[in-house]
Amino acid sequence: MTAPFIPNGAASDVPFVLRVVVQSRLAGSPVDLAHEAEALSSKVNGAIAIDPSKTGLHELCPACHTEVPLEDITQATCPSGHSWARCSVTSFILSTSMVRTCIGCSRKALLPVSQSSAADTNWLPPAARSWIVKELLEAVQRCLFCGNSFVGIV
Repeated sequence: MTAPFIPNGAASDVPFVLRVVVQSRLAGSPVDLAHEAEALSSKVNGAIAIDPSKTGLHELCPACHTEVPLEDITQATCPSGHSWARCSVTSFILSTSMVRTCIGCSRKALLPVSQSSAADTNWLPPAARSWIVKELLEAVQRCLFCGNSFVGIV
């Protein structure tokens, strides 16, 4: 059996794909979504050798640099007790001022790169610098939770 074709550069998208898989398996996720996530995980693992240290699933706490596991899609809490909001679009820890806020439910999301004043994308978490995350941030114009618009707060 041959491995599925993986386009050039797709390996950089693996951390975000694995992140989506983990989110789909969290408690409270629909059973059919968890099954789809399992199938996606099998395809990715069968096609690309994955270095567990580079999956982006365990981010570092911006305050104390300890590992923060992805256990909740809205909040991130490190073992030292530091608590951070997560991006409502990507679930990455929000430790930058490059965010937008939902006018309905006040959830935060990373700014699309096109709306950022930064010359580069170094303000994005390393695992969020793939084209798929950038395109997702550009595509999501309304809050995924309540459907209201986002605003940038200065």
